Amino acid sequence: MTARLRQFETRSPRRIRRAVTLVELTVVIAILGILISISTLAFNNARDNSLQALTRNAIVTYAKIARNYAITNDIETMFVINPYDGRFELWHLNPPVNGGAWDPFSSGLTPPQTDGYAFAPVFDSGASLPTDANGKPLAFVFPFDYQDRDPAGNLYRPRGATAQDIDNFIWTALCFDENGKLVTRTRRIATRTPLFLNGATRPGAYNRTRILERDFAPDLSLLENGIPLVTSEDSLITSTRGIIISDRTAMQSAIGNAFTTVQLTQDWLDRTLAGGQFDEFAQLIVFDRQSGEPLVPEDER
Repeated sequence: MTARLRQFETRSPRRIRRAVTLVELTVVIAILGILISISTLAFNNARDNSLQALTRNAIVTYAKIARNYAITNDIETMFVINPYDGRFELWHLNPPVNGGAWDPFSSGLTPPQTDGYAFAPVFDSGASLPTDANGKPLAFVFPFDYQDRDPAGNLYRPRGATAQDIDNFIWTALCFDENGKLVTRTRRIATRTPLFLNGATRPGAYNRTRILERDFAPDLSLLENGIPLVTSEDSLITSTRGIIISDRTAMQSAIGNAFTTVQLTQDWLDRTLAGGQFDEFAQLIVFDRQSGEPLVPEDER
C-alpha cells in the first residue's frame, strides 16, 4: 500500500503538469488566433486606407495640373479618368458655333463635324490611379454630385442598360474653364474599347477608338487616316465636382465584375455614403468650384 501510494505521489504531479500544459497550449493557440485575426483586420484596413489615400492624392495632384493647363492655355479643359487602365487624360473643346452640348457632334452640321475637340497628352507616364500587376486600377472612381438625388434621397443616375448609361457611371471628368473655375459641361470623349470592364470582348463591328496595343489610350494615328478620334459610338460625359473612390476588390465582391447600372447605384454607391454598409471601402471627394481644391468634409455642402 505504501509503495503504491509513493508510486502515485511520484506519477501524479507529472500527469497534472501534462494536463496544465495542454490547457495552456490551447489557450495560447486561441490567443494567437485572435491576434492574427486582429492583425489581418488591421492590415486590411490599413491597406484600404492607404489605397484610398494614394488614389485621392493622385487625383488631386493631376487635377491641379489640369487646372493650370486650362488657365495657361486659356481654354476649357476636361480632366478625365480612364476606368479601363486608370490613366489620367486631358481633353479640351471649344464651344460649338451654333450652341448646344459641348461635344464634337453639336454643331448641327451634316455630316457631323468633329472640329474643336482635342486630346492633350501632357501628363507624364505615371499619371494614373494605383494599378495591380496586370495594369488594372486597384480603385474604381465614379462621378458623383452630392446634390443629385431622387425624392427618396437616393443617388440619382440613369437606370438603363446601354453602353452609354454604363459610361456615365464609370467615366469621371472634372472640367475647368479658362479661369480655373470648376464647371459642369457635357462632352463626347473616346470611350469605346475592344473590351468591356470585365475583360469580355465587345460584340459586333464598330469603329474602335482605343486599341489594346496602346494600352487603351486614344489612338492618335486614327487622325492621320482621316478617321475621327471621337465617333457616334462614344458617350457624352458630364463633368461633376464630386468623385467617389471605391476599393475595386470590395466592390467586385459585393456586386461582381459585370455589374448593371442598378446594381452599381443601389447595391454599391448608395451604401458607400457615410453610415452605409460599405462606407469604409469608399471615400468621397468634393472640389471647390472656384479654387478646384478638395473640400474638407465639413465644407462639403
